[in-house]
Amino acid sequence: MNFLDFANMKPSDLVFVALAALLIIFILSMVIATKVRNRKDSKAIEEAKQQNNESDNAVNKEEAKVNKASKQIEAKELSDSDIEKIKATIDEVVENGDSTETKVVTVTELMPTENKNVKETVSLVRYRKSFLAQLILRPELKDIYAEIRNFILSYKKVHARMSFRCESFTFGRKNLLKMFVRGKRIYIYYALNPNELDSKYHIIDVSEKKIGEKLPTLHKVLSQRSVKYAKELIEVLMANEEIEKLSEDKILNYDYEELLMPRSIEQLLEEGLVVEYRVKQTRNVLVYGTKSEEDDDDEDDDDSLEASASDADLMVDDEDLRDLVNYKKLNRSGKMAIINVDTLSHEFEEGDLVNLEALIKKHLVPKSTKRIKVLARGSLDKALMVEADDFSKDAMKMIIFTEGSVTVL
Repeated sequence: MNFLDFANMKPSDLVFVALAALLIIFILSMVIATKVRNRKDSKAIEEAKQQNNESDNAVNKEEAKVNKASKQIEAKELSDSDIEKIKATIDEVVENGDSTETKVVTVTELMPTENKNVKETVSLVRYRKSFLAQLILRPELKDIYAEIRNFILSYKKVHARMSFRCESFTFGRKNLLKMFVRGKRIYIYYALNPNELDSKYHIIDVSEKKIGEKLPTLHKVLSQRSVKYAKELIEVLMANEEIEKLSEDKILNYDYEELLMPRSIEQLLEEGLVVEYRVKQTRNVLVYGTKSEEDDDDEDDDDSLEASASDADLMVDDEDLRDLVNYKKLNRSGKMAIINVDTLSHEFEEGDLVNLEALIKKHLVPKSTKRIKVLARGSLDKALMVEADDFSKDAMKMIIFTEGSVTVL
C-alpha cells in the first residue's frame, strides 16, 4: 500500500488503521515494561537471597563460637567473670510481607542450666569429726569445756568416758550427763526432769527423743553465763542422786592444753579423730544455655551417707549403740532367713520400712520365713527403718550411721 492508497481511503478506514497502530504500540510498550520490571524483580530477589545467605553465615559463625566455648568450659562451674565473657550476637531475619529486612538481636548470657532428662551420680569425700576433734577445731570452746568437765569430776565416784560422738559421765551404772559439740555450742543432756527446773535455764525438753529416755533435759552452753547455769544444773543433779563432792585437796583440775592442742584436719585424720566417708549425690547434668527463671527453683539434689562396716564401727560406739536401738516385744518362732544390708540398700528406697512382710513381698526371703536376721555384708547408702529378730552388731551400726533406725523384735 502506497501513499496514493492512503489518500484515496475513506475517513472510516483511516480511523480503523490509526486504532490498529495504537493497539500495536500499546502491546509493544506493555511487553517492554514487563521485561524491565521482571529484570528489576529478579535483581531484588537475588540481593535478598544474598543478604539471607550472609545472615545465615553470620549465625553459623556465632553458633560455632558458642559451641567451641561450651566445649571448653564443659564439666566445670562458671564464675561470674567467665559468664560475662560468654556472650553472642546473632542476625535474625524477619519477614514482613513482600519485603525482607535484617535486624540484630542480642542473646542473653550463657548460664549453666540443668538437663532434667540426664542424671549423674558422683561420690564426694566428706569428714565425720569426733567429739574431741570438734573441740580442737573450735578453740573458743576449750575453756568452757575444761571448766564444766572439771566441775563434774569434782564429785565422788563420777567417771568420764569419751566416745567418738560424745563424752558420757556416770555414777556406777547410772548415766548422769552426756556432752556433745554441735556448731558453736556444747550440748549437755542431764538426767533431770525438765518440768521441775526453773525457766531461767532455758532448757529443752527432749523426753520424746531416744536419748531423752535417760537424759530428758538439754541445755546449750556457749557463754560464761550459760556455764554458770550448767554448774547449777549439775549441782541439782548431784543433789538428786545424793552424790557428794570431793574434798578440796582431792579435786583435780586437769590440764587440757596438750589434749586440745590445735591440729589440722590432716593431722586429725592420721590420729583417727576425723574419718572420711563417701556421699553419693545424684543430680541433673549441667549443660550450657540461656538461663530461665525456672532454673532458679529447680533443685533435685539428693545427698545420702554411704557406710561400710569399718566406717560405722569407728563412728558408732558400742555403749551408744545400746541407747540407739529400739526394742519391741514380739515373740516369734520358726524358720529364720538371713538378709544383708547391701541387699536392703539395693531393693529399698530412702526412709522405707523394712520388715518381714516387706521382704516377703519383694521375694527376698521365702514365704515360709518366720524370723529375720540382718548381717553387715557390703555397704548401705540410705536411711532405712529396719525391724528384725536379730542383727549383727556391725549391721546395727551401719543402719544407725546412715541415720536409719534399728528395732529388735
